[in-house]
Amino acid sequence: MKRTICLLAFAAILLSSCSIKGESPCINSRQAVGFGTYVGTTRTTAITTANITSFGVYGYYSDGAPWSSNLVPNFMFNQKVEGSNASGFTYSPVKYWPNEQDDKLSFFAYAPYMNGTNGISENSLNITPGAPSIKYEMPSSEDSQADILWATPVLNLAGRDQGASKVLLKFNHSLSALGMKIRYLAELQDLGGTVGDALASGSKVYLNSVTFSSDFPSSGVLNLQDGSWSDVRSSASRSYTRSFGEAAQGLEVGKENSDILSGDDLVLMIPRGSMEIAVSVTYTVITDDASLKDGKSVIVNTISKSTTINATNGSKTDLVLVLGLTSVKFDAPEVSVWEFSSSLETEIDLPQNNA
Repeated sequence: MKRTICLLAFAAILLSSCSIKGESPCINSRQAVGFGTYVGTTRTTAITTANITSFGVYGYYSDGAPWSSNLVPNFMFNQKVEGSNASGFTYSPVKYWPNEQDDKLSFFAYAPYMNGTNGISENSLNITPGAPSIKYEMPSSEDSQADILWATPVLNLAGRDQGASKVLLKFNHSLSALGMKIRYLAELQDLGGTVGDALASGSKVYLNSVTFSSDFPSSGVLNLQDGSWSDVRSSASRSYTRSFGEAAQGLEVGKENSDILSGDDLVLMIPRGSMEIAVSVTYTVITDDASLKDGKSVIVNTISKSTTINATNGSKTDLVLVLGLTSVKFDAPEVSVWEFSSSLETEIDLPQNNA
């Protein structure tokens, strides 16, 4: 959290016009700009209709002209909008639609709103012309990593025409996600078995831990006009480990792919194109055998391998780990021929019969 999946989130922004002419924008207490949201179904940690609590909005007012890169955010600057889909969203100070037909408003947005712990901070200023941008520094703790969204810009909305309608902000995922699946192959074809054979009765495979590492990007700047990343920087190699328990307390591995990183346990990262990921897996093979002291044989294996992925905006890449198992086999036995040599001959004296 499907090689590549672009997850889209949506925020509907209610905008109303006002009837007072000559002010930019004019004020009408009954027709303030309001906010509401709805989001398509996505994975648990993604921003959804049920869990979205905040987002930031940049608004541009252009007097009789369309939006251009010469404008500064003179209507809203990193305006925090907070609440919930159930109770509604609020912000302050409240803003109102301009009344002039030629006056236009344009909006850019991101989610979630920066809070000092999720790694998001301001990058452009309220005097910076053009599309806004935010900086994201990947928190060291996975629990603090956020699903960073940017909204497709909504440009050149005429205030008078938008009074009773809704403006749709279409949010797009800006990070790349890494997931993992695992299965076993009981036999390897080139060693005489059949690919995918089931394990013999009494044998089971348990995944104990997975560690993966790379020089994951540590920070970058996100452009809210097109979702592009710039100034992407990497720190020293960072590792992530998932532990599932020792020996038979681990995750039982089957013939079919099982998710080991999915749903709300995906690893999020700033996309950087081609990336090498090193993976280390520890697993245990247990076989029941009543003749042994403990009633079973327990073999612990650790294997390591590297692979390359292509991390792009809004994509999810699943690494599929295949544990190649081959049972211990016995070939036709060889029996050597007994050979007698003269050096081994001896004489035995028997007693004489004197009768």
